[in-house]
Amino acid sequence: MPSTSTYRLKRFSNSNDPDFAAALMIYVRYTPPSIRSDSREITHWLDQHSDRFRETFYVFGFYRNKQLVGYAQAAYFPLEYLYFIEYLTIDEGHRRNNVFFEMVEQIRSFLEEAHPDYRYGVTEVMNEPGQDRPSAAKRMLIRLLKFIGFRVIHAPYFQPRILTNDTESELSGSLMIYCPTLLKTIRTETYLSILRAIYFENYLRWSSEDPAIKESYKAYLEDLYCKIEKAIKNKPTIVVDGYTEILPPTEKTPIMTVHRIVSFSTQALIVVIVLTAFMLGLKWMFNLSNASFAAIFGLAISSFVAMAGIVSKEARAMFQEFASLAKYFFGRRPVAFAPTDLKKAEPSESSSNDE
Repeated sequence: MPSTSTYRLKRFSNSNDPDFAAALMIYVRYTPPSIRSDSREITHWLDQHSDRFRETFYVFGFYRNKQLVGYAQAAYFPLEYLYFIEYLTIDEGHRRNNVFFEMVEQIRSFLEEAHPDYRYGVTEVMNEPGQDRPSAAKRMLIRLLKFIGFRVIHAPYFQPRILTNDTESELSGSLMIYCPTLLKTIRTETYLSILRAIYFENYLRWSSEDPAIKESYKAYLEDLYCKIEKAIKNKPTIVVDGYTEILPPTEKTPIMTVHRIVSFSTQALIVVIVLTAFMLGLKWMFNLSNASFAAIFGLAISSFVAMAGIVSKEARAMFQEFASLAKYFFGRRPVAFAPTDLKKAEPSESSSNDE
């Protein structure tokens, strides 16, 4: 019998909340060091942020059946009408079925209700250190986010270093965007404004309070921003969709109807019989050896196939179908997903029932 699970999102207003420390521990335990902010900084800005910055800073705990199972961080930028989901971390023992979907949906609903005039929501999926393509786990995460409605922005994106001298934390990746209406492209200026908000309103906030260090980090962010701006400045718009190399299209079995196969095969068989009879006649007339007969017969068959492909549209279509069918059966390679940070990644039923 399936058991009904209940889910709840809670915003922590300050670090004195009794569950905040436990949620932060989930974040520290399961967030890779290459993308993890200092937990002391999170605690500091949770208590001090609202009085010093124009954007709203959010820290959430997520509960399943009253048990704390997840941590999330987000920010809302009012000038850009943009919310940014920065971290999504789920306890390893609860990464199954609807937990991920429920968590993202409730965060999105919370932010949309708090900021009904928003235009876009974004989140980042970073590659592993030293890699310029997503791993199997990251491809799965992108797939999950696409199920929920996020789309990949076809433009370069880099997570800035957490600290100026922390080179391992500068990662390439994908910035994913959500819009309540159908979105296929965005203007380059829009992408750059989103990028500036993330870099200079979010990441710069986490740099040191020391003026010299902060200025150095700001200069680093400017260089990173200019690198991306240079790569896309000649494009008026940017495609918003899924990458084929990340989410390859589903392989389809070639469609070949029985009527087409029988019709084409019958015609080809008649031609081959007539050609064979003619070639046997030539062999008898000129007393050809078996080797000569085989060579001439093979050349005649090849010429027939080539001519049929040139003059007959139906023949070309059938040859393509046969080639596609052969490729499908003999050239397939198994595709395996081996996510290390998500379990049972395919979406389950839309209800809140867990197996």
